[in-house]
Parts: sequence; structure tokens; C-alpha cells
Amino acid sequence: MSCDNYSTIDRTPEQEILHQAHSYSLAIRGFIITSVLLYLVGIGSFVAGQVPEGTINTASELTLKILFVLVKLDRQNTDRQNRPSQQFTNQD
Repeated sequence: MSCDNYSTIDRTPEQEILHQAHSYSLAIRGFIITSVLLYLVGIGSFVAGQVPEGTINTASELTLKILFVLVKLDRQNTDRQNRPSQQFTNQD
């Protein structure tokens, strides 16, 4: 029985970079989605009157700062993913 899946041993350094960048991208996007959902829950709680205004202001500012950093990291990671693929096409 042979398996066609790449193991970590069979990957070239370029393939490993792309694999790590893809995994990192999925994690970042998961954190972005979670942050947006928490932000929306906070707004809903404020509108429903369950959370005082000062608390929601602080939490929303912190969440927006975290979102900004995550989006910036995702953009840098996307650039990192594109760099090796451009190198592969230039070599062909």
C-alpha cells in the first residue's frame, strides 16, 4: 500500500513554506471571524441594555485594535504565500 500524500519529510523547503503559510492564514482568519462575532455580540448586548456603556466602549476599542493587527498579519502572510509561488513560475 502506497500513499500519495506528502509527509513532512517528503516536502521541499518551498512546499513547507507554503504549507506553513497556509496553516497560519487559516488560523488568522479564524481569529478574525471570532473577533467580529464577539464584536457583534457586544453591540447586541449593549443595545439590549445588558452591558454598561463604558464596558462596551473599552471592549469594542480593544477588539477593533486586535482586528486591525490580525488583518495586517493576514496581509503579510498572503504576501509571504505569493512570494514562493512567483519564484516557482519565474524558474519555469
